[in-house]
Amino acid sequence: MSYNKNQYQKGMSLTNYFVHNVIKRQFQGLVSQGCWSEGFCCKKCGYENNYCEIRSHNFFQCNRCYHQTSLSLCTIYEQTKIYLINWSLISYLLAQSRSKKGKFWEPPFGAVEDSHTDLGCVFSRAFGVVLACMLLTLGSYSMAETVAPAGCPLLHCTVEATSVMYQPIVQKVTNVTNNNTIGSTKAQGCSGNGSSLFCLFNTDNITGAGKGTLKMLDAMTLQVIWGSAAENSYDLKPMSSAGAQAPLVLSNGWVAAGDNSVHVLYDTSGAMRGKVAVGGNGYNLGLTPVSDIYGIVTQTDGVLTLVDMSTWQAIRVLTLRDPITNGRVKLTSPSSGSNNVLYAVGNNSANNHGFLFSVAVDPETRTLKLKSTSTFTGKTGATPVVVVPSMTGFENNLVLLHVPGLIKDAEPQNRLLGLLDTAFGFALQWTIPLAEVLPVAPTIDQSTQSLFFVHNNGDATVYQYSFLSGAPINTFDIRTIGGFSSTFSLNGHLNSIQAGDTFTLLISGGNWSNWAAIRGQYAIAFTPFAAPSSLLWAKKTFAVPDIYTAAWNLGISSQPDVFCPIVVGRTSGISRLCDFGM
Repeated sequence: MSYNKNQYQKGMSLTNYFVHNVIKRQFQGLVSQGCWSEGFCCKKCGYENNYCEIRSHNFFQCNRCYHQTSLSLCTIYEQTKIYLINWSLISYLLAQSRSKKGKFWEPPFGAVEDSHTDLGCVFSRAFGVVLACMLLTLGSYSMAETVAPAGCPLLHCTVEATSVMYQPIVQKVTNVTNNNTIGSTKAQGCSGNGSSLFCLFNTDNITGAGKGTLKMLDAMTLQVIWGSAAENSYDLKPMSSAGAQAPLVLSNGWVAAGDNSVHVLYDTSGAMRGKVAVGGNGYNLGLTPVSDIYGIVTQTDGVLTLVDMSTWQAIRVLTLRDPITNGRVKLTSPSSGSNNVLYAVGNNSANNHGFLFSVAVDPETRTLKLKSTSTFTGKTGATPVVVVPSMTGFENNLVLLHVPGLIKDAEPQNRLLGLLDTAFGFALQWTIPLAEVLPVAPTIDQSTQSLFFVHNNGDATVYQYSFLSGAPINTFDIRTIGGFSSTFSLNGHLNSIQAGDTFTLLISGGNWSNWAAIRGQYAIAFTPFAAPSSLLWAKKTFAVPDIYTAAWNLGISSQPDVFCPIVVGRTSGISRLCDFGM
């Protein structure tokens, strides 16, 4: 029988392992030797053995072209989302967990002869394997779905932007909690992950630990936990950060937000964990994830900054311009589509032309490329909504976009367009004539292949159309269905809940009646298919009607896997509608 070197090699305690491999970084060195056994060579320019090592992020930077390369390139760890130190510990546990025959374990499970006492306690080899698997699971970083969805702002999530949430909400509201004392938000409001809210305030009424433009709130009590003005944090400029940006909440509870000069990564305590310079000087519209690795920071002055979210490094900058005159454009809130695609809408004030841009990330060259552009007249304020092929059956993304007019119009005509993003450019699938401007994005229902939109300008009607053909299906007069007075009108973002077979619309509106008993701001849940002639619930959230309410969020309810809606108003503050109080 041949001699098994692995069987009889000397073991190493966990303590000594960390001393020799973690502190001295030998594991990282061994990994890098897998690709550069004869010395570093830049993948981009071919320059050899002239580099600096960025130890904080485990990559090398070429001193000639400044291209940055992960040290795990060409190894089994390439493109891993697990920290190398976790791989290091996993490798250790698997190597040490062996039997005398060189196997990892023998049945019965855990009944092996030799055990380890590296940490002052006894655990079997099988436990080492189980622990390695646990580390493999816990160490992985992904945008896995948590709440609303994946913890993202509803209009900024990969791989679609449809204003749809997939978590069930409470069917009855018994408690309304409101906090309008913190400060004021503007166009986008807050993002959340169920237990916490992250909000950008352009005015701040808080002092002490909660002071700052970016604040973390408890989603149940709506009380401030920390603010970005703390010593170990970074306080963003309120004017250029809170104008039209929703923070991006990652699946580990960290949050990203920025202003006109930087984009900052904060941990759950509010401490700054990363900061990248952005390429423009306009208001920051937020970081839109377009894959698990890449995100794009959009600024109102037309500048896009590509960010590697795994290393928190700015990679490339692309400036969007008028494709005919090369003039500067002012962008509004973007959306993500399929992996590595971003849709941005802009306007050139010099000629009053508007543009829908399709921008792609090339993972090989790590660059931004303009795919196609669609031109219209006027300025749209609604975020484009992206409906992916799995929902439509089309071969390409379907983009829903409000436009004030088309180039061929003798007189401007508001329309909702359905545009297919093909390899040859945008192709018009259908048009829906509109009586007036569409100030907020539509939402969709996948099961009926419908889209819903509202006008908000004194209107109280929800409109339903087919997102396949643009054909009208139904209208719902919320004023009549809810028994509101003639002074009631809708005034905010329209969102929806798709939970199982139940489709629910979340609507906000204000009643401007002089009668105090009914005057105020309202949050409404409406199930147009299950109960088209009645509201699921309608609750007053504030005594005075709001000018505008931003995107909805969710908080924890008293029921497992059921959530309480949270709506953010410009003047009415933050309101939680739930089945229990605090």
